[in-house]
Amino acid sequence: MILSGRDEALRKWCQDLENDLSTARTTVVSLLLGFRDLAEQADDAVIGMDFRFLFDEHRQVFHIGYNASTEQLDPSYYDLLASESPDCQPDSDCQRRCAAKPLAASGTTGDEGER
Repeated sequence: MILSGRDEALRKWCQDLENDLSTARTTVVSLLLGFRDLAEQADDAVIGMDFRFLFDEHRQVFHIGYNASTEQLDPSYYDLLASESPDCQPDSDCQRRCAAKPLAASGTTGDEGER
């Protein structure tokens, strides 16, 4: 069968598309494996972190950070349970490890700063 110039161009376009899709699939598989590895590394890092030093036992809330250069806790606080959406489930591991109570129940506004 003899192909016309238009048919030959379409056949070449289809072959090029097939090659490009095959290359894209190989690239995507490689990227997905890399993303999975990165996600596992992030999970390991988070699981290995100990946030207890940020938790204020008296107020039952977290300091929002730690200044490593001054070696001091930030004077402000963050209450995950009081500030997140009501339909959001707080991180159960964090809850279990620190037993945080809502800021609203502690009678503070979160910006007092002093202990």
